Amino acid sequence: MAANLVDTFSTTPIDLAGNDTLDVTAPGSIVTSDVAIVWNLDDPSVAPPGVVVVNNGYIASTDDRAIETDGSLNGAQAISLTNHGTITATGDAFKIGDDLTDGIVVINNYGTFESTDDGQVFDFNDVEEAASIVITNFAGGLIRATGADAMRPGADAEIHNHGHIVSEDGDGIDFQDDDGGVVTNHDGGLIEGSKHGITGDEAVTVHNAAGGTIIGHNGSAVNIDNEGGEENTVHVVNHGVMEGRSAETDDSDGDAIDTDGLLILDNYGSIKGLGHEGYHDGEPNLSEGIATGGGVINNFAGGEIYGYGRAIQVDDSSNGAAFSATMIHNEGLIEGGGNGPEGVSPEDAAPLLPTGNEAINLVGDWADELSNSGVIIGGVMMDGGADTLTNMGAMSAMAGSAVDMGAGNDIVNAYVGSSIKGLLDGGADTDTLNLLGEGAGEVGAVVNFEALAVQAGVWRVMASQAYADGIVIAAGASLIVGDGVSLGGDIAVAGRLVIENPGLATLGQVITGTGVVEFAGGGTTTLAAASSYSGGTLLAAGTLAIGAAGAAGTGDIAFGDGGQTLVVDNGTAAPVASEAAATFANAIVDFGTGDAIELTGLAFAAGASVDYDAATGMMTVSSYGASYRLTVVDPEATEFTAESDGAGGTRIVLKDVGVTIVGNSKGNTVDASQSVFGQPLPTASDDLIKGRGGHDRLSGLAGNDDIQGGRGKDRIKGGEGNDLVNGGLGKNKVTGNEGADAFVFDTRLGDGKHADKGTNFTFTRITDFDTDEDLVLLDQAIFTGLSLGPLSESEFARGKKAKDGDDHILYHQKSGGVWYDADGKGGEDAVMFARVSKGTSLDAGDFLVV
Repeated sequence: MAANLVDTFSTTPIDLAGNDTLDVTAPGSIVTSDVAIVWNLDDPSVAPPGVVVVNNGYIASTDDRAIETDGSLNGAQAISLTNHGTITATGDAFKIGDDLTDGIVVINNYGTFESTDDGQVFDFNDVEEAASIVITNFAGGLIRATGADAMRPGADAEIHNHGHIVSEDGDGIDFQDDDGGVVTNHDGGLIEGSKHGITGDEAVTVHNAAGGTIIGHNGSAVNIDNEGGEENTVHVVNHGVMEGRSAETDDSDGDAIDTDGLLILDNYGSIKGLGHEGYHDGEPNLSEGIATGGGVINNFAGGEIYGYGRAIQVDDSSNGAAFSATMIHNEGLIEGGGNGPEGVSPEDAAPLLPTGNEAINLVGDWADELSNSGVIIGGVMMDGGADTLTNMGAMSAMAGSAVDMGAGNDIVNAYVGSSIKGLLDGGADTDTLNLLGEGAGEVGAVVNFEALAVQAGVWRVMASQAYADGIVIAAGASLIVGDGVSLGGDIAVAGRLVIENPGLATLGQVITGTGVVEFAGGGTTTLAAASSYSGGTLLAAGTLAIGAAGAAGTGDIAFGDGGQTLVVDNGTAAPVASEAAATFANAIVDFGTGDAIELTGLAFAAGASVDYDAATGMMTVSSYGASYRLTVVDPEATEFTAESDGAGGTRIVLKDVGVTIVGNSKGNTVDASQSVFGQPLPTASDDLIKGRGGHDRLSGLAGNDDIQGGRGKDRIKGGEGNDLVNGGLGKNKVTGNEGADAFVFDTRLGDGKHADKGTNFTFTRITDFDTDEDLVLLDQAIFTGLSLGPLSESEFARGKKAKDGDDHILYHQKSGGVWYDADGKGGEDAVMFARVSKGTSLDAGDFLVV
């Protein structure tokens, strides 16, 4: 073993072998145009330590390598090199030209190791079989190459960097075609190359610590041309900064991490692809944060993955199918810049424009998985295969869809608190959207999903969508269909379905299950299909139209607070005899002030009535001879009014109960300013005003009043409502005024002779009978020859005499007189009981027998 000491300036190269040592102490130096130090491999060594070199001075070759090997390997060799000074060469700073079987290389650099021309600092590319290669560049250390890669460390090399590794015209670390090693870039470490920071053809492992930086100035921080297959997987753990930049040359592709094969990445730091320019092998470049052939990408909380073009691209490096399924887990930020190729023709750029896949583009028919609890900016395209997306964070589109699941039977799991701003597209085949979590969430634009499962939470649908295989709402979950939104697909509800519709909408789907359906939008919603849900219907706001028998399922229909309207359309219920069961299947509960039930199949006519049995809840609504029966449970009040719904049907509301005024035997006057002594004035509500024996003057106001004369010669005027006017006995004059008024005849008609004389008879003159809306109601107990219901044409005749035995109501249009002929024989047996204005076109339809 030779111990060499250089402590002065020297131009003599040094040969080392076996277990020789070299100590260059300051101000010692070796400067030569030849190789400064030759490591001869012919002599056997005790390894370790083998050759030991410590430099605190200056070692330089001005026209060759600073250190190289020579000779043939003789047994296991080792070298330990520690540099505190400067080692520099125009060629390689350190070249090992042997496979170094079972050898050991240990390099510790605290100073400067550099190649100033066309060589590498470390060229160990021939080393294939070494036991270990460990290169450590400590804080303050500089490893620099000006015209080539900074280092080619050899197969399975282990590199630790605390300082600065840089190539000014190549790659920072290039494993070439050797088996990849392990690179650890520590806090404060900087690895950079004018092209790539770290590169090679085989799988490597890279650890970039917090405070560490790896930069490819015209390429990638890490660029590995590995083959597909798990055995060739690249592993990267990043806590620091990794950047792929563009020098804006004709071929510039700034991908931060680019692996042709598989990648396993754990990112806690910043990974950015920052630019692109021109073509590579005839195809436009596109800068990505990560370009890989598949594997696992974990972007943990605080991590950022950005691509000037796209954040993540997974394919075979030629836009073909990836080599495996990809699993992406994001807790941080994944953002695509969305910038298309630059410095190329528009025609060439068009197919590669990152539209709808700015954040993530997965290529191939693999069963890929993406879970997001962070932020993803830019579209996500999952491509073919049975893919799964689980979103607990925020996703947003830039120029296309937010998410395109592609072909395959895909599953999207969306949790409360998550958001997808932009279109969620299920793509081809059979896709399922699951909604989960506790609290309230929103569903935006969704297309091409076949099934929706609301498994938990309260979810609001914000855009129209349809599910061909149906919608399931689990017990305890709620689905709210928002303003102006339509929802297609049959619905099985065990929880709650809420329809918020402010306009006009029709629900044509079948609803099943044990849950509740609520209508809360304030508009008009029509249930158009027979359904079987049993949890009941809550009409919380607006109008609900039952457009098909059984459309509201089998449960109760409950009115909420405020004023709502239930429309029972023609065909969903039909008139029946008064003793029959209810004609509408659902019980109606919580009916109150402001609420209404509209029966479109029951034509409204003057005199329409509502009878309610509080004990059974049975409501009977009758109009013009037809009756509907409804079950109304626990209404706010038990008196109801029938009125026109404005479209020909009948509306039921709570009676606006006014006052009751009962006259005495004197002639009473009741109007807006006076009343019977001790009794209230009439109101704008539904009043009951009754005269008695005197000649009364009775007037109603705005409500649906019931005004009854007595025995005297009464003068009665209805008001603005749908009034019930009964002149009573005597010679009376009545005026209905506005509204659909009914004129009642239910007192005896007299002796049949000269019925317009005396007092023991009924005769009423109607001054303003309106054939379009008023009716004459005839009590069958008095008009015994008539059949109940609308007067038939056979029972009505024009003129003063009956034409056959069936003619019982006679009308003389010229005089306006109306007679009742009990036996149809005419003569003095016909009793005039009413008169209308001359020329009024009365017909049978203006009479109803009750």
